[in-house]
Amino acid sequence: MTQLGKLAMGDRVEVLAVDGEGTLVSRLSALGFLPGKIVEIIHIAPLRDPITVRLDQQELSVRRADANAVYVRRLAKAV
Repeated sequence: MTQLGKLAMGDRVEVLAVDGEGTLVSRLSALGFLPGKIVEIIHIAPLRDPITVRLDQQELSVRRADANAVYVRRLAKAV
């Protein structure tokens, strides 16, 4: 298990849990960061913040600090 904010561009992961302050958890859950969802890192800003992810056919930019509240597991890369 690792944090979403610590991944590299192109990584695909499955959300396991969201942990943190109540309002942060609520906001991330409302955006779709829910257990079982698949997320792909599609862009990292030049100063490494924010990161852009693809989630449920939408692109979302999130602050790295917020992304670190999302715990994920990496998926095997397609061959």
